[in-house]
Amino acid sequence: MITGHSCELWRHLEKEWGEELFVSSGGLLTGPRDGTIVGGTLRAADQHGIEVETLSSAELRMRYPSHAAAPEEHIGVWEPSAGIVRPEASARAAVGLAGRNAGVLTGSQVSRVEVCSDGVELVTGPRTLRVRQAVITVGAWLTTLLPGLPLETVRMPISWFRPSAAGGEAKADFDLDRFPVFMRELDHGPVLWGNGRENGHDVKLGLEYGRGGFRPMDPEDHRPVRRGRGLVGSRTPPVRLRAPAGTHPGAAAVCMYARTPDDQFIIGRPGGDARLVIAGGPDIRRPSQWPRL
Repeated sequence: MITGHSCELWRHLEKEWGEELFVSSGGLLTGPRDGTIVGGTLRAADQHGIEVETLSSAELRMRYPSHAAAPEEHIGVWEPSAGIVRPEASARAAVGLAGRNAGVLTGSQVSRVEVCSDGVELVTGPRTLRVRQAVITVGAWLTTLLPGLPLETVRMPISWFRPSAAGGEAKADFDLDRFPVFMRELDHGPVLWGNGRENGHDVKLGLEYGRGGFRPMDPEDHRPVRRGRGLVGSRTPPVRLRAPAGTHPGAAAVCMYARTPDDQFIIGRPGGDARLVIAGGPDIRRPSQWPRL
């Protein structure tokens, strides 16, 4: 879900940078009416005045055949203003525009953040920067640089699927306009999310366990993950997913994000300290809110 202010900021960033960053394709949320995904979306839409359309189980199947396997008791919520963000291009745009009015240090890994009497020290190898105030937005590495926060770093699997070599019409069923960005709440709590083909990229699917499931890990642990071992806890219910009909596996990867107890962003000044601002949390599927944050 993208709020009106975030959308305005995306359009402003696009205009300043000269490249499309947010693709407004609409978004589909499915699951139990009182579940985390559908229920939370309906409450947020009512609270913020965001236009949505509720779809019955039958309407969901008729309008979006790719979601026909959803259980009978699940419904859908269509949000016209939703879409996908091109994260790499967005990061380049933000850094590029920042560099027009400020210094940008590249190839400088921050290894330590220390609050001192007159500000904050940022240790980057042999160099230490001292500033009056620091805004820390390092994603999964928040747990390393600022220990003590209610965060856990976890790995999340992501996969890409390529339409089979059938006719053009069959392939078009997986284009973004027919297979829009979606989140589907599954049994036992996991959430399947993804989107159709766009800008040369294959169909993308990811799996998320809210409030548990994935095993906490050290973001500096670079050991490879094989067949999911080490990703989930021993008591996590198994989830078996099949490739969408008419596709075959294209690629797979894992990514990291910082998980919060309530699966929401963590934003503010730790302990009310005016020298430090942090922003992070489970943002791997919510880059639409980055400008507002």
